[in-house]
Amino acid sequence: MLKQTFLSIAAFALMLATLPVSRTAFATESEPTVIATPFKFCQYFVEGNRIMVGDSTKPDCSSYPDVVGAPLVTDGIYRLESGDEVILKNLNFTYNSLRAPFAVWGGHLTIDGGTYTTGGSCLFYFTYHYDGTDNTDGVTIISGDFAAEGGYARYSQTPICLNFDANQGNEYNANVLQAVLGPNSYYSEYKTSTEIVLTSNIASGVENTAKLRSVVDEIAYINRTAFSVRERTLGQGEVGPTSEEPDSEPEPETPAQPEVTIPKAPNTAVAR
Repeated sequence: MLKQTFLSIAAFALMLATLPVSRTAFATESEPTVIATPFKFCQYFVEGNRIMVGDSTKPDCSSYPDVVGAPLVTDGIYRLESGDEVILKNLNFTYNSLRAPFAVWGGHLTIDGGTYTTGGSCLFYFTYHYDGTDNTDGVTIISGDFAAEGGYARYSQTPICLNFDANQGNEYNANVLQAVLGPNSYYSEYKTSTEIVLTSNIASGVENTAKLRSVVDEIAYINRTAFSVRERTLGQGEVGPTSEEPDSEPEPETPAQPEVTIPKAPNTAVAR
């Protein structure tokens, strides 16, 4: 791992946040918390005392709109501990600081739709090690649009970073990136359904994880400043559930009707 100076306290906190966790560590008997508005986000993370740093200028959740799609702009870092199961549903989320907005310490975060933009650093840092362990268990991305905007003299300009002891190559990196997604999800070009072939679209670079600009880590990433995650539907290679029993009783046969020929209408191409 490339280091140009000693880790700052902030980068050390990031390292703790990205330690590998067991796939059963976030299991919980309670229903997951679905967060679909800035107000609900503030209630859960700020009022719930799950904020680590930042966002100090808006401690009162009444200033956050309780409307789906309303912009949520934050510089906070929020933690999910063991037993926390959170689904971010169709949020319009913008992060404008460094070190990534979520520290998953045994909980689990699911992204299910929405737009997630960063002007500071990667939205997610995933690590892997020589022994093949990684920390992808704490996050599942089902769908959403992800973009990195220029800011803070950033380096690689990408929404998701892979951090590692030693780069294991594009195929390995692609498998780690794929492990973050839901079982029927795939990476696509930004706001489209055109699939990105990961193995031929992995790049290497460096990214900053602390306020000191000289502190950088070597990373691998999808070679895009913006991309999406889409969920496959039937007809895209997926097979629907089958059953040996019919879904309903067969319709009774009706007497044959005389054949009627209807003149063809002009061809009207309808865009779909």
